[in-house]
Amino acid sequence: MRRPGLAWMTRRVHFLIARSVRSKHRCLLARRAVSEGTMRFLERLAEEKIEQAIARGELTNLKGAGKPIAEEAGIEWIAPELRMAYRMLKNAGFVPEEVRLRREIEDVRQLLAACTLDKEADVLVHTTRLKALIQRLGELRGGNLLLQERYLARVAGTLAQK
Repeated sequence: MRRPGLAWMTRRVHFLIARSVRSKHRCLLARRAVSEGTMRFLERLAEEKIEQAIARGELTNLKGAGKPIAEEAGIEWIAPELRMAYRMLKNAGFVPEEVRLRREIEDVRQLLAACTLDKEADVLVHTTRLKALIQRLGELRGGNLLLQERYLARVAGTLAQK
């Protein structure tokens, strides 16, 4: 009985690889067609709903009709293609971790300013909390914020002396 040669086995492996690639390509094309079909369906459905609302007169005399949508203040630094996503996050109440930490740091600083010396335990608790928050914010930024603040204070002091 004759064993298959190396050339035959190489051709068989190439055939199996090509068939696998073609199969994956077909699946990808089918998925893309389904998703494009779904998007077209949703677009048609939205258009129909809008046309029905116009026919019922629900979209007449709307506030700001015919005027461009006003841009929000402070959004000009965001790339135009990301503005809608940022607006959606803002409307949903999402606050980035860094902003939340900065607000909490400011709150703790105000609490420390309001504390009197007779409440040493409160001062210690708030100071410890403040240091932990500043450390967390520094970790988010990839550095040590406490060291940065000390450095900036020393630079400001040196500049104030001159």
